[in-house]
Amino acid sequence: MTSTDSTAAGKIVQEAQLLVQKIQQIDSHLVEYEREKNEYRAQLEDIVMSYGDMNFPGMATVKIIPGGMSISFDTQKVQSVIDYLMQNQLFDIANMLVDAQKESPRKQSLRISKWKEK
Repeated sequence: MTSTDSTAAGKIVQEAQLLVQKIQQIDSHLVEYEREKNEYRAQLEDIVMSYGDMNFPGMATVKIIPGGMSISFDTQKVQSVIDYLMQNQLFDIANMLVDAQKESPRKQSLRISKWKEK
């Protein structure tokens, strides 16, 4: 690597570090906004629990959605079951599981994790 390459790489690293610092600074402000928003949501939830659903034309509809149960499956374990069924020629059951699978695309994202000292 030439000294020019080294200087260019150093500048890129500095730029990346500056961008991380800016993102972390914005995130610190967002944490405070989230805390404040959660306080307002709790107050609003109390009101809606007492008075029922509310409509604010042109702005919002506010109602309580009751809690429920969500069920999920470990996709690797389900795939293992499908593989087992296929190997044992239980194609009807395996195909029913395959047909029940749903895939959703996930776009690429950048993850920034807070530095942890080791």
